Parts: sequence; C-alpha cells; structure tokens
Amino acid sequence: MYFGPEIIPVTLSTDSKVIAVAPTAVIYTKSINLKRGEFFAIWYKATSEGTVNIKIEIEQSYKLPTTEGAVDTDWVVPESMSAVIAALDDENAHCESINPIAMPYLRLKITGGVGNDATTTLAIEVGKISS
Repeated sequence: MYFGPEIIPVTLSTDSKVIAVAPTAVIYTKSINLKRGEFFAIWYKATSEGTVNIKIEIEQSYKLPTTEGAVDTDWVVPESMSAVIAALDDENAHCESINPIAMPYLRLKITGGVGNDATTTLAIEVGKISS
C-alpha cells in the first residue's frame, strides 16, 4: 500500500523557503528524511530580475549533517548521479522524478553560475510516495 504523495518544502537552515542564489554562491539546503520513501520527485522554479544560471545537485548521507546548511565531508553527490539540472537558465516551473540512492537523508547543493543575477531566488519542493 502506498501513501502520498507527501510534499516536503526544501528550506535553508533558517527554515526559509525562499532560497537566494547569488552569483557563484554555493548553498546547502536543510536535510530531508527519505525513510520509507519509494518514489521521489522534485519541483523547482527560479525568479530573477536578470539572468538565471543555477546548478542543482543532490547530496546524500547516512547521517544528519553536523551543521545544517554547511559543508559536511559525510555528505556527497552520489557518484552514479547526474545533476538535477546543470544549468537552469529560465523562470519556468520544472517537475521531474529523481532517484536517490539508498541512503536515509538528502539535501540539495545549489550553485550560482557565472552571470547569475544577484536577485535570483529559487523555490523547491520534493515529493515523496511512501510504502
């Protein structure tokens, strides 16, 4: 029997759902518990007064980060996984399935690319269907 989908807002360590992405900034979102999840999806949308250039990657770990929102050597982009999007360059809503590896926690690594406008923000939601 399946339950869901459950929609999980992706937030910063401050619990803000508005993720400001400055040019060349690297941002780590708050971790999300994947336990009991079987199918996953991601929805994301950028807004900006100028050019959008953002990379979104999934990082995973077997344990919670020492400090939410900070670099953590136990958190990595799985070697078998491509970026969710290597160069987001529009303000359209996007929705796609994701296939995290069998680790209990996920967070997103968001990188502002060269030319990304300082006003750019990102909204992200993760969907999870549990068994």
